[in-house]
Amino acid sequence: KEVSVEEAEEAIADKSEVMPIEEKPKPCGDYFDAYTHLRGGAQGGDVDPREIADLLKVRMEENNVGCALVINDITKDDPLEAGIEEYADIVKDSYNKFIPFFELEVDSYSELTKGKINDALKAAEGKVVFKGYGEISFADPGEWQGKSLNAVPWPEIFPLFAEKNLAFATHPTISQGNDLSVMLTSHPNVNIIVHGQIDGIKDLLVKHKNLYYAAELETMLTGIDGFGCSPILVTDSNVNKAIKEYAPIIAAAPEQVLWATNAASKCHFQPSFYSELIEFTDLFLEKLPEEHRDKFAYENAINLLGTP
Repeated sequence: KEVSVEEAEEAIADKSEVMPIEEKPKPCGDYFDAYTHLRGGAQGGDVDPREIADLLKVRMEENNVGCALVINDITKDDPLEAGIEEYADIVKDSYNKFIPFFELEVDSYSELTKGKINDALKAAEGKVVFKGYGEISFADPGEWQGKSLNAVPWPEIFPLFAEKNLAFATHPTISQGNDLSVMLTSHPNVNIIVHGQIDGIKDLLVKHKNLYYAAELETMLTGIDGFGCSPILVTDSNVNKAIKEYAPIIAAAPEQVLWATNAASKCHFQPSFYSELIEFTDLFLEKLPEEHRDKFAYENAINLLGTP
């Protein structure tokens, strides 16, 4: 039987209607964890960061977390090259998942210099590609407690971060918003990622386009208390509480808020604990306006940090 041109076009049209549309692959899966650690001993005890990296990799694969910013220290007890070599060896098997940030351990804040950071970057050439520096915590006891983002050594170091395209990860104190604003204005070419509870964070994000906020699950679920190792309670109540607090921040700066866990201890990378983090995330995303979901879950982090 001869088929007319019109019949052929109709048949093609009918076929195209039922053909599945292939989605573009997501380079970082459904989630990009923009704040996690390899130190492993935050709840006490000495845990090899290699063990944490192996656990994290498995949890990521199980839960379609395609990429993670991983923070680790370069310890002061080793020669610098040895510390870099160890970090490079830890992440080498996950080069397609991990985006490494580093921090040089120092006894005093004045010991951190532009020269030391340059030495670390030189030692890392051909071994590991660092995308950022930190985490520097001004909120926890230590050499940085009570110091300012605009005092020694930062005015010397932030231009180096801009030159080397290193983002800066930090945990300011709740009341350090003005200090943060001065720094962001003084160094507009430095991208800074903050997490935790910070007064006026929504206004800071609107004002400063080089500021990114890791709205991490630890703060959502615990406030300033931090994760323990007890099971997480995933309930409508705590999801709704998180939406009430964080949805307005995301709506105010939809390109600058990142999903993160801030997982740090070995117990956080056990299957039951990590799966509860994902369960909470999924419920949170369901209640978030649709236009913000993918940006928050992975797109903003990719735009800021690229992919491994």
